[in-house]
Order: sequence, then C-alpha cells, then structure tokens
Amino acid sequence: MTASLKHLVKRNRWTAAAAYVGHDFVQGLRLRLGDLASESGATHARFSLAESLAYLDRVHDDYVSFARTLAGVERLAGTIAEVGPGDSYGVAVRLLADGAEAVHAIDRFVQRIDRERDGAIYEALAARPGVARVFDGSPAAGRIKGLSVYRGKPAEEHFAAPPGRYDAILSRAVLEHLQDPLLGLDRMAAALRPGGVMVHVVDLSDHGMFEGHHPLTFLTLPDPIYRLMVRNSGRPNRVVVADYRAWLERSGLAGALQALKLVGDGAVLPPSELGQFPAPSLAAAEARVAQVRARMPERLRKMAPADLAVSSFVLVARRAMQRAG
Repeated sequence: MTASLKHLVKRNRWTAAAAYVGHDFVQGLRLRLGDLASESGATHARFSLAESLAYLDRVHDDYVSFARTLAGVERLAGTIAEVGPGDSYGVAVRLLADGAEAVHAIDRFVQRIDRERDGAIYEALAARPGVARVFDGSPAAGRIKGLSVYRGKPAEEHFAAPPGRYDAILSRAVLEHLQDPLLGLDRMAAALRPGGVMVHVVDLSDHGMFEGHHPLTFLTLPDPIYRLMVRNSGRPNRVVVADYRAWLERSGLAGALQALKLVGDGAVLPPSELGQFPAPSLAAAEARVAQVRARMPERLRKMAPADLAVSSFVLVARRAMQRAG
C-alpha cells in the first residue's frame, strides 16, 4: 500500500479498521504457512549508527536501573531472557559483557536484519572496554558467545515449561503485542529462579494505527471487531495498566508498577505512582480520556480515568529467594 493510500485509509477509523481486519487475515494465512517474517520490530532500520547505539544503551541501562531501584537487584546475571529483541542483539551483547552467562532472545516473528548495519553496531560495541570478548571472531560477523535465539513461538508458549530457567526476563514495548500478556506473565513468573526478576517496559499507545486521530481511538472499536484486527498481527492488545496492576497484586511476587508517560504527552517521566505526577499533567491526560471514553467498550469505560491516562509504564516483579533449610 502506498503512503498516500495509507493516509487516505487512516483518515476514517472505520476504513482503517477494515484495512486492519484484511491485513490481519492475510497475516494469519502467512503464519499458517510458516512465514514468520516481520518488519514491525525494525527499530534500527530508521536509525543512524549513533542513534542505534544510544537506543541500545538506553534500553540496557533502563533494565539495570529499574531492576536495582524497584526490585533491589544490583546486577543482571545468570541466564537472561530478552523478549522481542527486534532487529539487533545489541542489548544481549551489553548484558553478556556485564557478566551474564547466557541470553535467550525470544521472538514470535523473524525480524529482517540488515547484516551490514548490524555488523557496524557490533563493531562499535566491541570497541568499548570488555565487550570484544563477547564475540566469536570478528564482531562484524555477529557470532555472539552465550546468545541463543528462539523464534516462532509466542512468549506465552515459550515460557510454558520448564519452570525455574531464568534469573531475569526483560522486555521493552513487547507485552502490549502479546495475545494474552497476563498468561504470559504467569508463565514468566513460573520460569524465574528464586530471586529472579522481571523488568517489562510497556507502551500502551496505538503504535501508529490511527495517526491523525485521538491517541485513544484504538480503544473505541467494539471488541469483536478489534479482535479481528489484531489476533495474528501483533498489534496492541488493549490490556491496560489496571489489568497489569491486578496481575501484580495476585502474582505473589514482590514488585512495583510505575507510570512513565501520560496520554498525549510525549515526555518520559521518572517512574512514578500516578498520584506523584504533577496535578496539571494528570488532569490534562484525564481530560483527553474524557473526550473518547463514552465510545469505549463497557469494560474500558468502567476503568478509572487515571488508569486510562497512562500510556507507558514499567512493571518489575521479583521471585522470593528460597529459604535455607
């Protein structure tokens, strides 16, 4: 579809919805035929080398910082799962250079990786102290010691068994794409070793589905239609922050859920409880929610406006250490 046609289709939410239903149907046929290719995670394709390195550093540093400040984990070590690594394994390289024994990169789809661009990223990372040892041979070749790649299974299936495999499970902008993220979290929790930690940064935006419309337009479609739009494609699942908070409360894990962004506000804020946001910012976000709340399905209409006002958050959860004796 050309850019101009895409723009025309997206001008109306119903024509856009119809187009997404058609695309999702085709994607379902491709998956049944074993075609797992996807460009939805092609983050680095639009970046310069400097931008790619800055992005990888930010993702890695956020994982380390959130684990330390919200769960008391000083170091991400042992066997780590990175869910949805996208089109570069640069974060895995950073984790292995930090001392992780193994990193398992897990993705439902197969990302198209630009080998030349990816090689340049690895060469730049290898020039840093202590990183070259992670590579087997030339960094540009992309052979990374301790990295295992698992493709073709949704996270809900990958973490189903066996339990107790991982010391850390990490993701950024991934849970919102799962068919059943709460089931996925249940299985990730079971897959943690004693003392293991999960860090998930979740983006609750529409990921560009309805450009030019209200940022919560994707929450206004009827549930049966929306399911036809997203079941095969990995588009946002409409599980909102209140659902994740309820999961954390029943999980039995120690942890925290803190907001990072509010609807309609591009600023990334320090991890905060909703009540800690500046009152004018939260009020403005709740006013944006009110503009479309009446058109949302009943389940979403019943949510607190403040919860619907959260467009990004971090969820950190840690399994208790085993008691001695």
